[in-house]
Amino acid sequence: MSQEYVYTYGGTSLTLQVTSRMDTNIPPLGYYVIFTVQMADGIRPEIFVHDNANVGSAGEQVLKRRFLCVTKPSDLETYPANEPAEDNDGVPPFYRRSSATIVFDSPGQAEEAISLILLHVSQLVRAVSELGIYEEE
Repeated sequence: MSQEYVYTYGGTSLTLQVTSRMDTNIPPLGYYVIFTVQMADGIRPEIFVHDNANVGSAGEQVLKRRFLCVTKPSDLETYPANEPAEDNDGVPPFYRRSSATIVFDSPGQAEEAISLILLHVSQLVRAVSELGIYEEE
């Protein structure tokens, strides 16, 4: 299932696609939700904060991207887009991406999270517009 959401406030607009599906073939088994910014005007498209976490057993650690939250307006300036900064200079190794994939145990958990994330995206678009903080990179 895929749905598109359009957020517009003042001169700021963002189109977000949310795709959800149950996957029983690829571990971890669960209900996948993928958020993807399709279009952004007056706001940077990289609105999902991630970090890289070591996962796996002690002998076989793998570095994996992990979604943390929807960015706050200040994060748009603080955290780099797409990959963590080489030299963090005291800034946590977070970075922003234009998509996020989250795996849930059940469709019910996914629906609750989708509602909350959509609310945060709406609040972000409004805040960026009201604060006038967007600058072309």
